[in-house]
Amino acid sequence: MTFIGGDIFSSNVYGERLASAWAVVHLAATTGRASPAEHFRVNLRGTQHLLEQCAQYGVSRFLYVSTIAVKFRNTSDYAYAASKRAAEDAVRKSGLTHVILRPTLIAGRGGGAWEGLSALARLPVIPLPGPGRAMMQPIYVDDMAGSLLSVLQEERFWDGTYELGGPQEITVEALLRRIHRQYAGRDARVVHLLAHPFLPFLRGLERFAAPILPVSAGQLRSFYENGVAEPNALLARNRPGMRSLDEMIRLSIAGR
Repeated sequence: MTFIGGDIFSSNVYGERLASAWAVVHLAATTGRASPAEHFRVNLRGTQHLLEQCAQYGVSRFLYVSTIAVKFRNTSDYAYAASKRAAEDAVRKSGLTHVILRPTLIAGRGGGAWEGLSALARLPVIPLPGPGRAMMQPIYVDDMAGSLLSVLQEERFWDGTYELGGPQEITVEALLRRIHRQYAGRDARVVHLLAHPFLPFLRGLERFAAPILPVSAGQLRSFYENGVAEPNALLARNRPGMRSLDEMIRLSIAGR
């Protein structure tokens, strides 16, 4: 295996290596509190650039990892989700044989969204934006990787869009309580916060203070919008062997 340093626009570094590639798995993205312009630069224009390079060098398969957040009802203040949705459209229009995967919340040590939820869950008192009824469906990182391999190994999954989640759907409040219990060995105290009235104020702050804010207006939508996978053939194929919710929490705590 060869590792090459650079970014998605460094086609002068990686371009010729595409000539010997059968497939490209595209996971690179900007997330978190980057500016909307940076999200679209990397997530959309970077994807378009990579697609052009794949077409130029004759790559026959393109696997794009998107996000379940593209399904949120409103992504006007969630540049990450909006840019990934636009990138999906670019992949579909590319003319390449492709597949688009939309993972739900990926559980595992080092995952940004999972680490953020875990940090919140470990607090003595959990401040929860909204009523806590939004549904989530965490998938363990190793199971997500296994699903990627399934696509690469089985021809029947190409030229489609598949949503991927774990074996259990759970409300965001119940998930935070479950994580807290495994860390602390006792039930959590949860305080519900009204976040919607503060979204306009938060959006205003993001214009000049996005890098130092603990959360963006868009990220708060994950506490209000459902993030579960629609049934599909790829999910059905891989679900029987997936880690349970309690197991993925335990493995994340253990650092595996």
